[in-house]
Amino acid sequence: ASFFGASYVSLPLQEARSSTEISLRLKTHRADALLLLAAGNTDYCLVVLEGGALRVRINLGAGESELSSPPRLRLDDLFWHEVKISRNTAQMTLIIDNIHTSRITLPGRFHELNIHYGVFLGGMGDFNEVFLGLLDDFRGCMDQVTYNGLEILREAQEDTKTSEVYGVEWECSSEFDAAPDVAISFIKPGAYVAFQEAYPRTGGSIKMEIKTQSEHAVLLYNTGPPSRSDFIALEIYEGHLRLLLDKGNGAIGLNSSIYISDGVWHKVEAHFKPAYMELSVDDHIEDQPTHVGENKFFDLSGYLFVGGVEVNKQSRAVSQGAKNGDKSLEGCIQNVSIGERSLTIRDAQVTQGIKAECHWAYPCLKNPCVDGSRCIQEGTDGFKCECDLALCVRQNFTTAYKVFTKTTLPFDLE
Repeated sequence: ASFFGASYVSLPLQEARSSTEISLRLKTHRADALLLLAAGNTDYCLVVLEGGALRVRINLGAGESELSSPPRLRLDDLFWHEVKISRNTAQMTLIIDNIHTSRITLPGRFHELNIHYGVFLGGMGDFNEVFLGLLDDFRGCMDQVTYNGLEILREAQEDTKTSEVYGVEWECSSEFDAAPDVAISFIKPGAYVAFQEAYPRTGGSIKMEIKTQSEHAVLLYNTGPPSRSDFIALEIYEGHLRLLLDKGNGAIGLNSSIYISDGVWHKVEAHFKPAYMELSVDDHIEDQPTHVGENKFFDLSGYLFVGGVEVNKQSRAVSQGAKNGDKSLEGCIQNVSIGERSLTIRDAQVTQGIKAECHWAYPCLKNPCVDGSRCIQEGTDGFKCECDLALCVRQNFTTAYKVFTKTTLPFDLE
């Protein structure tokens, strides 16, 4: 199963046992993440990655004990690793890849692990009954996850009434194996990539290349704390690039005169400072001064969103002035940089609804339909021709396609 940085699985479970058996396989490049939590009122068993090492934190009522993987062994190398955790009363063993073994003896006289809230995998969602520190959600793949004989992933798929699953795909996504500099395709409604990247208070720059036919979409959004109105947004509005800024004095915007929603690659840059803002599309530069006002600095924090905005932040983006804050891009973005730092798919904290590499093609640009017919984009790389003839596609167009006749009933031609 794939977890994308905000995904999780939770299963209800109540039990009290003097033994614990956990096994799982994982593949990730994230050094710090929650893997599994079995949570009770005071007891718990927590499996995490910290600095690439695996740690098991367990509390049977006599205080927390920790069992760690051997020094210098890292599990954040994008290879599959097998983890087995076994506890019999006070004796606990951790085995990684059937080779590396660690052991501890737990303190106290009572050895039952009392679980009330259930088992969580990859993240905890809104669960906050037990505070175990600020834990990053997992990003990568896990499979063959068992807790005391309970197959967590299978149970989550089959028991949809009591289990809770958010943002999980049941196969291991190729996204995690993608090269760092690969293009990103925004495919599904609500798609976005979130980076943990901070802008200097004095402003900064954005660079990216984009290919789309979306007339309205958000390309980048970053806001400030709830008490502040500060934000920066880069969006497509009526096919043109628009930069929006607010450093606490009210939102101002700069529109580009260059049309970019034409299905071909465009090089886009935005520069902003407290006193001016600038847009560049394919090296065509437009700029304007900004109102200095009382506030001279940008106060931005939290995730930097690219290609879309997380659903619970969309309404704020729209209310601040980013009219397309609730509209994800349908298209491709590559070569993203903030200031001098490149942001790649490997740097993402959270992704949703994307694929690695550019899957968007726009065959209607190749004029595949006969004169007088209408060419309509179908999905990421298909098309259909509509006309009043028996055959609406040009005879010399050789790509596989769907043909629409007068009755608009499709059939495939190879």
